[in-house]
Amino acid sequence: MKTQNMKKKFFVTAVVVLLILTVSAGCNKKSTQGADGENKPLNGFMGDFGNGAGQNFAAPEELSDVLETFNNDDMFSSRDGQTDYDEESAVYIYLKDGASSATAENVAIDGDTITISSEGTYVIEGALSDGSVVVNTAKEEKLQLVFAGVDICCENGAPLYVKQTDKLFVTLKEGTANRLTQKGDLVELDESNIDAAVFSKEDITFNGEGSLAISSEKGHGIVSKDDLVFTGGKYDVTAAQHAVTGKDSVRFLDGIFSFNAGEDGVHSENDEDTSLGFVYIAGGQFKIDCKDDGIHAGTNVIVCDGKILIENSYEGIEGRAIDIIGGEIALTADDDGFNATDGTTSEMGPGGFHGGNMPGGGFPGGGMHGMFPRDVAETEMPRTDSEITPPDTEMPEAQNTAMYVRFSGGKTTVNAGGDGIDSNGALYVNGGEVYVYGPTNNGNGALDYTTEAVVSGGTFFAVGQAGMAMNFSNAEGQGVAMVNISGAAGELLELKDAAGNVIASCEPSKSYNSVVVSCPGLAVGNGYTVSSGSQSVSFNMENAVYGSNGMGMGGMGGFPGGNIGGGRPGQNGGRPGW
Repeated sequence: MKTQNMKKKFFVTAVVVLLILTVSAGCNKKSTQGADGENKPLNGFMGDFGNGAGQNFAAPEELSDVLETFNNDDMFSSRDGQTDYDEESAVYIYLKDGASSATAENVAIDGDTITISSEGTYVIEGALSDGSVVVNTAKEEKLQLVFAGVDICCENGAPLYVKQTDKLFVTLKEGTANRLTQKGDLVELDESNIDAAVFSKEDITFNGEGSLAISSEKGHGIVSKDDLVFTGGKYDVTAAQHAVTGKDSVRFLDGIFSFNAGEDGVHSENDEDTSLGFVYIAGGQFKIDCKDDGIHAGTNVIVCDGKILIENSYEGIEGRAIDIIGGEIALTADDDGFNATDGTTSEMGPGGFHGGNMPGGGFPGGGMHGMFPRDVAETEMPRTDSEITPPDTEMPEAQNTAMYVRFSGGKTTVNAGGDGIDSNGALYVNGGEVYVYGPTNNGNGALDYTTEAVVSGGTFFAVGQAGMAMNFSNAEGQGVAMVNISGAAGELLELKDAAGNVIASCEPSKSYNSVVVSCPGLAVGNGYTVSSGSQSVSFNMENAVYGSNGMGMGGMGGFPGGNIGGGRPGQNGGRPGW
């Protein structure tokens, strides 16, 4: 959440109110065991944050359906990876301040501005201290630029500007180092704000086996107003804003990437067509240091392979639908590690955190009713319909957008200062290894979801603080348990079966007092022990989901709702915040 400080203040308030309520309402707590044998949230105090009551969320697509759309064959053309060229037919451009030259007449040289106006292959080498290369061909034409030792600086524009073409391929010649630097104020050209070292209005693909260093002291590193594709090469991008941006998509097949950004590391978003704006990663090695999101997409984030290290970020990976299918991810975030949102979800309304999809307070939520046993809430805090929905107020329609985080494979490690995994829809763990460490404050949780959280495979640990802890809502094929046990950073955390065999373990990077764990060996009907240092907690798996099915501390069912805004749905509170 991008409202962490406010969230902490609300949490402090919540703690005070809970302490007062414990005296008067504590005896009214119900058992967590339902008549059907399933774990049930505690009445009143244990508002189920995972029921999605009153909201209209579409079901996520099956993974197989996602892969029908997002796969290497459809994401990359055969030419995207083509790096060879005919040296004899290629046009050669030699860059030099005030004295650039070319071996063909279809290259216009005006001072230190070089304009390419027809398709073909162009091999470029040399340096410009304040110049640019402009691509402006017929719309149906494709061309290839081969960087063979290029160093271009542009004071008030883009060193590489793609005005018009069908598609541009930039090949980094093996054994060469290339550099593009944008300095000075950003300018408007051709009714476009040229705000990047590489600015393309068209599809652009980078490939090859050379290297490219990009620097933009006031703008973005690379911007494509269409698709941005990488299939090879080594890249070092430093930018005041986003490192790399593709309006329709950003796609990675291979390469080595170092992104240092004042905003997002990888960014894709299309406000005009909300079906576009996705990030697809099928390979490569990434090191990202940014001030905002490490990876951000308006729609889907799909990671199939590769090694992704997000060293610093505000939020690690954000998108409407996030699928981690393979690869290795290690991320550090000041706030949320993963955040599934459609961009309209109100994380903090003017009076309540986690407002769901409704702006201005998060109707519908559990409200203060979620904090009381039902009988107390109904008798001491009656409300009328007019109090629930103020007269002459048109409530926005509920969203019908699938928001989820889904892990199907790979290995993911999260170090988060806010919520470890925050989904404004659902959370699914179907396979792979997932280790969530943090937060260390009680105002956030290692897990945070709105509709449902289901585990059906893989090894999963979520360790954090008990204050806002959430368990999975369902388990299929293997069990999941939430236990309260304290441990120190770096101390071995183990899950053992009744015979003392270790069936899952990890070494959390932070101190904690709440653990959610699931693995293939965790089964109903057996006894287990979670141990950390000298402490241990034993339990019997009577059901597939062991432990509280909601927030720690007895859950707050949507607090703070009430007169200061709505919260999340509180199952036992049963009414919206008022």
